[in-house]
Amino acid sequence: MTWHEIYNACHTVINSENVKSTMIYGCQWDEIINWLLNTGVKNSDELNVNSDSWGNYSESLIETGSNEKFMVNKIFDLAGNASEWTQEASTELSLGIRIDRGGVYYHPGWPASDRDSNEFGFKDEAHSSRCVLIIK
Repeated sequence: MTWHEIYNACHTVINSENVKSTMIYGCQWDEIINWLLNTGVKNSDELNVNSDSWGNYSESLIETGSNEKFMVNKIFDLAGNASEWTQEASTELSLGIRIDRGGVYYHPGWPASDRDSNEFGFKDEAHSSRCVLIIK
């Protein structure tokens, strides 16, 4: 799916008087990485250099949620699996560039804190996103 398709899908998960869903923001991704570091469940190298020890990468790629090795603080696949689109805009916004985060299965060890960019219309099997819930 393209960035726009995933963005729209995230906004349709729930929209009620008390809760709405949206695509994750880049700053929210950063907060997750900081939380993992600050709570000591992952160290700086595991987050920023090589996430292979806890990531769902091609040499062991399995269905999301099926192995707790790829879970940290109850969150699956922050490292490996799919690179995740965010609402974070690139400085190249006029070119239709958005930021995706996290490791991707075909780059073993790619750090969970990674920040990459692609055009709005780009799509492949290795891009997804996380929906977040906002409680009103």
